[in-house]
Formats: sequence, structure tokens, C-alpha cells
Amino acid sequence: MSTASDLSKIKGITLGSLNVRSLYNKVDDVKLLLERTSLDILCIQETFLSTCIDDMHIHIPNYNISRLDRD
Repeated sequence: MSTASDLSKIKGITLGSLNVRSLYNKVDDVKLLLERTSLDILCIQETFLSTCIDDMHIHIPNYNISRLDRD
């Protein structure tokens, strides 16, 4: 198993993954996380997001949104 210090020596794309319940209420927390880290890609799994919530409400600067809502 790699340690955090081993992983920090790897060059390339940095990827993060979050399982978030109610992203709409946590967008500011996710933005803060991205400001404090240098992730190139962040995958967010969110089962409660629906077409009722427009992309502009969950937009994160410098990141693209790709979503597949259940409804």
C-alpha cells in the first residue's frame, strides 16, 4: 500500500472522489476543498441531485459539470 508521501511524488493527474449527500447544501465546502488542494479531476457521487437543481447552483469555477440525474 502506498503512503501519502509516496503518492505525492507521482507526477500526472490528481484525482479526488467524494460521496456527498445533498451537494446543493455543500457546494461551498467543495469549493473550499478545491481551493486547498490541487485536484485536476473531482468525481462527486450524489444520489439526491435532481433536474430541479440547475447547474448554475452547483457550479464550481474552473471545473466542468457532467451529470446523469435519475429523474
